[in-house]
Amino acid sequence: MFKDLDVVVLTVDLPAYGLVKGDAGTIVDMHPGGGSFEVEFNDSLGRLVAMEPLGPAQVRPLGKNEVLVSRAKAA
Repeated sequence: MFKDLDVVVLTVDLPAYGLVKGDAGTIVDMHPGGGSFEVEFNDSLGRLVAMEPLGPAQVRPLGKNEVLVSRAKAA
């Protein structure tokens, strides 16, 4: 279902990184077996906010008709 460079959307909050449900990230590495993957989250300037190993229950694919929104990252 998921593959490298897919844009995905969090379905859970990641409070340790100030990320919330609905934030978008990019899969940058698939772990063997496809059960988990590394997802990179960047700010509007392209700086790394977090890179986390996540599983399919924690993200969903970005829909073709979705609009991305902007918000300030929690401190």
